Amino acid sequence: MLKIKLIKGRDYSKYVKVYKDENGKPYLEDSKNYVSISHQDNFTLVAISNKPIGIDIERVRKYKESMNNYLGLSEKVVTSKYKFFKEWTKREAYIKRKNLKLGEIRNLDKMEGKFRTFFIYPYVVSLSY
Repeated sequence: MLKIKLIKGRDYSKYVKVYKDENGKPYLEDSKNYVSISHQDNFTLVAISNKPIGIDIERVRKYKESMNNYLGLSEKVVTSKYKFFKEWTKREAYIKRKNLKLGEIRNLDKMEGKFRTFFIYPYVVSLSY
């Protein structure tokens, strides 16, 4: 079951300490839970789970068409900037879940697991779990 909770205006940093491993992946000390963090503009998203999880948020904006080729996407797949950022956020969330490096975003032909993508204008949010 996937639960999503919005917490506004609270600072939990004095109760929860988040650390980073050698790849920059966040973790909670002395916890069996997994954590993923993404931020864009004034938003910070945190996903916590008892299984590996990844989250990413991007503001939908103009992008260079060459980025389609960079990701190995055909023009038939990406017909709008919303679809491009849906694919980008899915890949980045997957990378975070698998603790890969961002440079591997180009080599993700097969991504196993479950994904949820949300369009919250003007943002796209994807979860990989």
